[in-house]
Parts: sequence; structure tokens; C-alpha cells
Amino acid sequence: MSTAAEEDAAATAAVHDTLRPKILRFFALFMICGAGINVLPSVAAASVGNCLSLMEAQESFIVKAGCSRLQLLMRLEAARQRAVQQGAARKLLRLLQAPTADEGVLDYAMATLEQLAGCEEGLVSIRDEGGQAVLESYLAGVQRSPTTEDAIYRAQQLLAALAPLGDI
Repeated sequence: MSTAAEEDAAATAAVHDTLRPKILRFFALFMICGAGINVLPSVAAASVGNCLSLMEAQESFIVKAGCSRLQLLMRLEAARQRAVQQGAARKLLRLLQAPTADEGVLDYAMATLEQLAGCEEGLVSIRDEGGQAVLESYLAGVQRSPTTEDAIYRAQQLLAALAPLGDI
């Protein structure tokens, strides 16, 4: 009887010894992820300035990279708020007014403006920076083509969203 009990105790100890490191790793991973969730919004918000500076580059692929990174960051509310504070609407609207901007840059800028308009502060900042006039002039001057259809649709949607704001 003592032999069976000793064998059971040895087997139980062996199982516990193999589970202990796994349980510790699980809790460590849980703590790291919990800390990451708390830190991620502030890191994303701090990165907004870098994306906005990329939009001032001369090369279109760098401008597109800045727009796409800003779109990714603005999925977090803290980054969207920081983008509003740092004047993202002004820079994006300036891209739409640039005479040498290629269609790809215009499409990226329009998609980023659309995402910025996802919050009330973003819509207000677009309106305050003269977004309605810029969008109307963009629509008046753009050549319809398969590559500009999305940007035209986005501009029309933004104008529709800006209309109720009026002169708040």
C-alpha cells in the first residue's frame, strides 16, 4: 500500500513540476499584455507627430507611408485626439491642394481625412481648417477615373458629414 501511495505521490509531484513553469509563463505573459494594453495608447499618440512629419516629404511613397501609418494609429482614440491637436486636418487638406500631388497621395490623404472625421473633434478641426472649401475645389478639379473614384466618394461623404456642422 505504501508503494502505491508513494508512486501516486511521485507521479503527482512530476505533473506539478511540469505545470509550474507553464503556469508561471502564462501569468508573466498575462502581466506583459496587461501592461501593453495600458501603454499602447500613449505610445501610439506619441507616434502621431512622426507620421505628420512624413507627410511633408517630397517623395510620394513617403507621404503615403505617413498617411497609412496615421490611419493605423488613429484606430486608437488617444492617437486620433493627438492628431487633431497636432493639426493633422491642416496637413491633409494641404495635400489635397498640392498641385503636384499624384492620385495615390490624394487617395491616401482622403482616406486618412475620412478616418480623422470619425470623431466629433476631427470633424470640427476639418471644418475649422476650411475643409469644406478644399473638398469642394477638389471635387470640381478632379478628373474622373477608376483610380480617383474612391477619393471622390470619400470627399462627397466628408462634405455630407460637414454639412450638419454648419457654423457651430
